[in-house]
Amino acid sequence: MTNGWTLFLSVFLGIIAGGIVGALALKLLGSINNFYKRRELIINVKGELSLNLARLGILEKTLLEI
Repeated sequence: MTNGWTLFLSVFLGIIAGGIVGALALKLLGSINNFYKRRELIINVKGELSLNLARLGILEKTLLEI
């Protein structure tokens, strides 16, 4: 009888611990994914900014030539 009770208890605690570890792993994966999305957005914004600065430089050069 004692073996059955300890088996049930260990399985029950294992399921709870597995659920906690699984939830933490999913949260970690989500935050990593979010970090990369944010990083892509920052890179994209910097690219747009440098493109606009290059356009301003071309515009300034053409105005100076006139």
